[in-house]
Amino acid sequence: MDRHSKIVLTNEYQEDLKKNKDVTQGDLDKQYIIEEGNKFRVPYRMVRMVTFKNVVKEGEFRDQPHAARLQYRLMEKDSILKARVNFIKNTITIMYNPKNADNLKDKISLEEIVDFLKTQNVNVNAENAEDVDFDYVKDFYSYAFNPPSIREHPPYGYTVDEWKELKATYQKKLEEGKEKSWNKFLEFQKNYEALHPEINWEEEEK
Repeated sequence: MDRHSKIVLTNEYQEDLKKNKDVTQGDLDKQYIIEEGNKFRVPYRMVRMVTFKNVVKEGEFRDQPHAARLQYRLMEKDSILKARVNFIKNTITIMYNPKNADNLKDKISLEEIVDFLKTQNVNVNAENAEDVDFDYVKDFYSYAFNPPSIREHPPYGYTVDEWKELKATYQKKLEEGKEKSWNKFLEFQKNYEALHPEINWEEEEK
């Protein structure tokens, strides 16, 4: 039986609108950003990043396999964007969508995260946790698609300032070298054809 014809498929944005029936046009406008004249929809703006330190290694945090499973269970929640359970450093870092976030996505509070960890037999202290704002667009979305120049490392033996001065000259020589190699190949091809007139390149291509 073909069930697909009876299933109405909706995208993630449409599902968000169904969950937020009272959403206004102003709320919808906040889901978009404009970069270089182009309009993009981003699901989040300002979210939160919490880090629990000195987590006691018990329950679902007693060894690395259990820590990996705990990380997976955290990521199963739609309100948690990213989770990293570091068994070696005894830390749990979670990027989550807080209750006061200005978006249409599922939300969760810090207290609810602590309660969930308790269900996994992992006790953390929310008062000692480092809970800070996290700019999703600037530090996650834009950083991923428009990486900053700081990611570019100078060649070995050069400082960043030295490389800035030498980079233009290096790129110019690189382009000249490519052009020289291509002209050398064309000359070789021409001489080869002159020495082997029996070769029909058009027939070979067919």
